[in-house]
Amino acid sequence: MRDLTGTAVPFADVDLVIRPERLDFGPGAAERIAARWAEKAAENPHIWNGPFFLFDRVGLDREAAGGTVFRAEGGETDFASFLAWREASPPPDPFRHLFPVGAVVSADDRLMVGRMGPRTANPGRLYPPSGSFDPDDLVKGSDGLSRLDPEANILREIGEETGLDGRRFAPEPGWIAIGSGPSRFALVKVYRAVETAAALEAEIADHMARDADPELDGVLFAPVGRPLDPVLSVPYVNVLLAELAARG
Repeated sequence: MRDLTGTAVPFADVDLVIRPERLDFGPGAAERIAARWAEKAAENPHIWNGPFFLFDRVGLDREAAGGTVFRAEGGETDFASFLAWREASPPPDPFRHLFPVGAVVSADDRLMVGRMGPRTANPGRLYPPSGSFDPDDLVKGSDGLSRLDPEANILREIGEETGLDGRRFAPEPGWIAIGSGPSRFALVKVYRAVETAAALEAEIADHMARDADPELDGVLFAPVGRPLDPVLSVPYVNVLLAELAARG
């Protein structure tokens, strides 16, 4: 599974296993990564080289009980390594980037979209409040394996970026996988709000006014079915907006 760009694939559940060993990018990779990170840090001193997860085994288990399961297995690396991997064209095998997305839809059918702030790695880009997995998302299963919890990540990111408690929103059953470029996949969970876009926007504005260092530069509510400017957004967002419109 390398590229689902332009495609929305529904599935029932997700299973993301993380092995204990760190990922290996091959001979000479450490020096190349360090050099590129030094350039990035000089451009934006606010970025942070924290833990990161990539996956080298990804697929859909259509024989699983209860419906199709999106299964993946991977390991830990760091943000510098991810950026160096992402900048290759195409990003080298076998790695894949999976990131959870909470798609909050208002009562008047608008998708909550954040505009990333100038201190982030993606300044000015438009996409739902979200973030890549970090070690806080790891949980130990009854089988002894470590897994990432995408819903915990989603609720945390919504809270940090907007001040909204995501537990107030009603989650739809299942998930949607959407490609966001070669080897990158958004794992989307749709949440329905009882409030209108205007009401939610007012709450978020109040939170951002009190945040000394907001991650977002602003929030907009995009009508489902109406695409955003692809130059300002990221590949999966317009596919998501179309999928939400099709669902009604």
